[in-house]
Amino acid sequence: MVDNQLGCQKWAAAQKAVDKLNPSGTNEDDRYNIAQNLFKEETRTTKKGKIKKGKIFTLPHCYEVLKDDEKWKKREDLDDLHLSNKRKRTIELNDDEEEEDASTDDGKRSPTPNLVSYLKPKRPDGCKKDKTEKKKRKGDDELTNAMEAIVKARKEANEVRKMARNQDAAGEERRLAAEERRVAAEERKVALEERKVGMEERAKLFEREKHLFFLGKALVLLGKSTCSS
Repeated sequence: MVDNQLGCQKWAAAQKAVDKLNPSGTNEDDRYNIAQNLFKEETRTTKKGKIKKGKIFTLPHCYEVLKDDEKWKKREDLDDLHLSNKRKRTIELNDDEEEEDASTDDGKRSPTPNLVSYLKPKRPDGCKKDKTEKKKRKGDDELTNAMEAIVKARKEANEVRKMARNQDAAGEERRLAAEERRVAAEERKVALEERKVGMEERAKLFEREKHLFFLGKALVLLGKSTCSS
């Protein structure tokens, strides 16, 4: 809050300095630029003894609301801004020079010479162009990175699907192999059962044939004994 109050007081002093000088041929924008240059040229010393350059006044809208308050009017003289005589002379406009340079060949008014130094310098076109190109390159790089990320994500998704298909195929192969083993085991079991039944049938047939053999033999012996008697 203290810094803001001090800044408003300095801004009031800068504006009053411009009003006292009353440079002819200037409009409100010119006076604003001159006041900003006066405000910015005041330096201050830090606690460590370093001289720090001033900055432009960033709260003119606040000052317009509070300018009629007495507490912003404490610093009203040029001396409070520590302006040198050289800077005072620079601000003063020479009326004779102004009349000579009042107009150009095409009839348009040319800028006041001594005012030019206080106007905000126009930014070179190259700076704006470089900034635009940098933003464009940055946008292109971001687009390239996004496309690469998409391609990478798709590639990884394809790899995952491929691995899943391979795993599914391997699982299906294992399932079929297990099914084949189960069927083979069932077939072996059936073969063993059939073999067992066959052996049992052959054993029964052998016993029947054996019984008939002994029965026939007994009948023969019985017949012989009957004849002898």
